[in-house]
Amino acid sequence: MNKYNKYPKQQSSKNVRLVQMFRKLRNQPLIRSSTVTQYLAVCDLGIYIDYGLTMQSHVRQTAYRCFAVLRQLRTVRRQVPTSVFQSLIAALVLSRLDYCNSVLFGLPANLIQRLQSVQNAAARLIFRIRRSEHITPVLIAFTGYASQNVSPSN
Repeated sequence: MNKYNKYPKQQSSKNVRLVQMFRKLRNQPLIRSSTVTQYLAVCDLGIYIDYGLTMQSHVRQTAYRCFAVLRQLRTVRRQVPTSVFQSLIAALVLSRLDYCNSVLFGLPANLIQRLQSVQNAAARLIFRIRRSEHITPVLIAFTGYASQNVSPSN
């Protein structure tokens, strides 16, 4: 309290910002007096690595981006020849699925199934197959092999 003013002096906005910044930094670890920011997942060379090395964030981001590209390509499917459309899907979707797929070795079946659904959707879009029809013969014709998770059709 100031003796001339009965109300306490208001803090400047600069002081308030400093206090807020120190409150945020209080819970973050320090290494050699440098603050280390913790993230749930980081992206390096296009691979999303999460804190538990489960690759869930990578599979989620890859599937999300591939399905977004497939939605965009669906709008131009009838305007381009089938061979061009097949090349577009191979370049924009399947190349993203194949990129650094060696880090996906040993993933749980539910994550592999999510990536397999992207490949199935791409094949269905190219060959105009309904969801009720079997996809295995088309995958064999399209990629040359069938996934182990897809059972052969009778």
